[in-house]
Amino acid sequence: MRRRMTLKRFARGMIVPGVCIALISYFSWHAVYGEYGAFKLTRLDERLAIRTAELDQVSAERAKLERRVHLMQPGRVDPDMLDEQSRASLGYSQPDELTIYLNDATR
Repeated sequence: MRRRMTLKRFARGMIVPGVCIALISYFSWHAVYGEYGAFKLTRLDERLAIRTAELDQVSAERAKLERRVHLMQPGRVDPDMLDEQSRASLGYSQPDELTIYLNDATR
C-alpha cells in the first residue's frame, strides 16, 4: 500500500537538498565574483603586470641617477661630469662649442 505524498512530507523531504543547493550556490558565486574570486584574480594579475612595468622603469631611472652620483663622489670626481655640471650651472661654453639644452625630464 502506497502512502499518499502530502505537502508536509514533501517539504520535509526537500530540506536537505534545498540546503545543499543553497550552499553550493553560495560558494559558487563567491568563487567567481567574491573578493578572492576568479574575476578579481585576473584583475590582480593585470595590476601586477602594470606595477612591475612601473617598478622596472623606476629602477632603471634610479640606476641612472646612482651612476651620476657615483661619478661626483668627493675624492674621485670624474672630470667630464664636473665640467658638465659647472657649465650647466654657470651657463658657460667655449666659442667653438655647440650647446644643446635638454629639458630636465629627458635626462
